[in-house]
Amino acid sequence: MEVAARSGIPIELHPLRGVAHHDVPIWMNASDVVLLTSLQEGSPNVIKEALACDMPVVSVDVGDVRERIQGIAGCYVAAPQAGDLAARLRSVYAGPRRVASRVTMQDLSLEQVALRLKEFYGEVLGSRQTAADRALRYA
Repeated sequence: MEVAARSGIPIELHPLRGVAHHDVPIWMNASDVVLLTSLQEGSPNVIKEALACDMPVVSVDVGDVRERIQGIAGCYVAAPQAGDLAARLRSVYAGPRRVASRVTMQDLSLEQVALRLKEFYGEVLGSRQTAADRALRYA
């Protein structure tokens, strides 16, 4: 934060610790960028929330962040060093305040997840039925 502030970026850090899940989109939309410096993650929900809100992201290369933000102008992967993180924050500060990322999150919408689950269970039930039919034929 100090390195970014020294470069002229008017910066404030507001950690999301203790924020109720239903309040996260409010905090996201009141922010200019989401910064993730965690060194161990799988598929961080905070990044998916940020992208669903069209928020710029600056993150270290952790979990699936690189894949999630790939090709989204205004989102950056940075080395886990203050200078590189500050440089990426400067890029966000110099660019648009919102990014076009919400569309990339459509695969995780409730509707899409429900459709994939329905297809999965249909395949499972279909394979069970096929196996039962084969067993009856040979009985």
